[in-house]
Amino acid sequence: MSIQAQTRVRGRKVRRNQALTEINSYDAENDEINVQDVYTWKAGADEFTRQPGPQILEEIMFDRGWSRRRLEDELHKREVILAYLIDRRISAYEKVAATIQAFINDPDTILALVARDRLEESLDDLREMETVFMDIDDETEALVPRPSPDEGTRTRAAGILDEHAEMLDSYRQVDTDGVEEALPTDLDWNVESGGDVGGSLPTSVEVDRSLDAGLESPTEEPPEERPTRTEVRAEDISFAGAAADDEGDGGVRTTRYDEE
Repeated sequence: MSIQAQTRVRGRKVRRNQALTEINSYDAENDEINVQDVYTWKAGADEFTRQPGPQILEEIMFDRGWSRRRLEDELHKREVILAYLIDRRISAYEKVAATIQAFINDPDTILALVARDRLEESLDDLREMETVFMDIDDETEALVPRPSPDEGTRTRAAGILDEHAEMLDSYRQVDTDGVEEALPTDLDWNVESGGDVGGSLPTSVEVDRSLDAGLESPTEEPPEERPTRTEVRAEDISFAGAAADDEGDGGVRTTRYDEE
């Protein structure tokens, strides 16, 4: 869970994730959510500080029977994908969303496209596919402000790609036709139909996603009446990643949401 804010850094208006927080558990009896900060943003240095002891990663290791080395390898793969998007200046909404969804569904295919430097070409082909409908207006999309990575970010992204060049080499021989292979078969990009991307990402949103704009999902009549509780609004939450090697103080906190 990422809490975003618009702020200024050295006189420049920017958008920053103030904290990247993991949701550990929900206590239904007390209506409490147990959360823990994983990364926090330091305004003075304009960088993220990694907090010690995230629990979610430990749970993933345990549930999947992964070693520490396997966990680090999986994290590196995700770093490579993000670094590639930054290095190639791929920031359009549908391209980034398609890349992430396809990676979740079939990471080997996306890593193979990155290794061959064919990812953006394959993403462009999606616009021509009749089975994948992207109802996104190019003129409106062009008006959405997206910050260009600064020199430090570009250098870091290039460094990550260089550091993991050997891993990418191992994917060059993977046989794949394109991103469409990795996308779920029920993919629906029609933002007016309220379909889900891969059945998991809400797409009933306007292209102009400003900080003040809310995300509205289509509602259905529930089959039975259930108790309701106050939820965090979608307009206040987005999902994002951050990477930093700094260590800092942190801890587990519990947030209570009282029923209205």
